[in-house]
Amino acid sequence: MKDGAKGRASAVAGERGTTGTEVVVAGLHDRFSYNIAHLGFESDGFRVNNDIDQEVTTAFLQYRATYSTSFQAELRSTETNTGDLTTLFDPSRFQANLRQNEQVDTLRLGMRHDISERGTLLASLIAQDIESLASNPPVARLSTNADGLSADVQYLWRGDRWTLTSGLTHLALDRFDDHSLLVPDSVPPTTVEMSDRFDQKQTVAYGYAHLFATDRLTLTVGASADSVKSYALSEDRLNPKLGVIWEAGDRTTVRASFFGTLQGALSSAKQNIQPRLEPFQVAGFTQFFFDREGDHAD
Repeated sequence: MKDGAKGRASAVAGERGTTGTEVVVAGLHDRFSYNIAHLGFESDGFRVNNDIDQEVTTAFLQYRATYSTSFQAELRSTETNTGDLTTLFDPSRFQANLRQNEQVDTLRLGMRHDISERGTLLASLIAQDIESLASNPPVARLSTNADGLSADVQYLWRGDRWTLTSGLTHLALDRFDDHSLLVPDSVPPTTVEMSDRFDQKQTVAYGYAHLFATDRLTLTVGASADSVKSYALSEDRLNPKLGVIWEAGDRTTVRASFFGTLQGALSSAKQNIQPRLEPFQVAGFTQFFFDREGDHAD
């Protein structure tokens, strides 16, 4: 893991800048297609300890077995090293010593099968190995190691005046945290060290129906049943999903939505959120945000 000294030094010296590299090799042969890529991004940010350095390497393979069935496989490795990326109203409020490093290796397997002209089945299986370290000397230090496995199954139905998206998602994560915290009020100041090992689980069943009432009016009606279980947390919730899209004119579209969400298990940082098949938007409005585990919103 990188210590980020280069990023801190350049920010202090005022030599702020942003660089990036990208290399991609892709090809297609008969029923096979592939993509091998590497992305590098580095920025010193806009103030001291606001730097980010990210390296992503991925290899993707797709095979079309028949006209109606195809398979996917992807290997991805991501390493992210940052300072304090938080932006507050007062720009002078930030943690000058905070360093964060995360390394995630991911294996994803996917399948698509057209059951009929109207029905399609999707499946996704993702395995992750996660190592992260957040250090703010001399106050605190948190090291995390986790192994995660998630499974997604989704069914898509296309009718004449309506479509249905339904599915089931399950995430299981085995997590080990090793952290230390300085207690400044003690005499002399004492550092408390703790270790925790626990499981995180999330199960979601959902259904979204899109009704094309007219050529210009689309209604979304659905719901999700969410269950999250983790360290000192057990939450179950039924979340409604309602949306309206009205094309009032050739250049005017009106959108409205009402929905509820439950924040699931947190396996990694904002730069490496685990993908899922459940629709990310309701009538064009984003419904999922990176928040505290177990938080719910309407």
